[in-house]
Amino acid sequence: MADTPQPYLYEFLWRGRALGDNTPPAFHVIMAVDGQDEFGKPTHAEQIMNVEQAADAGIDLSTILTGLNASALATVNSLTASLASATADRDSARQERDDLAAQVSALEAQLNAVQPES
Repeated sequence: MADTPQPYLYEFLWRGRALGDNTPPAFHVIMAVDGQDEFGKPTHAEQIMNVEQAADAGIDLSTILTGLNASALATVNSLTASLASATADRDSARQERDDLAAQVSALEAQLNAVQPES
């Protein structure tokens, strides 16, 4: 039996307020579900919810922000690891370049020692 597609936070929009405006900030969310129809064609369904609708669905601001923070942290950690790997690859390539340059210099020195300049 196929897994039931799970909804996910597709979009989050925060509506802030100007300084001095005592109206509470608002937000809306768009929840989405990706799946396949009977013919195997990909589907994408969205549901837009305002603050009240999201709360009625059990999606409160705290849950949204916790999810956003976790996702952002995972992205930062992944990018940090990718950067560390790329930096190590670059440093390795530089070391290899320096080693090859040293070998070329040594061979040139040997060649110059055998063939005096005219």
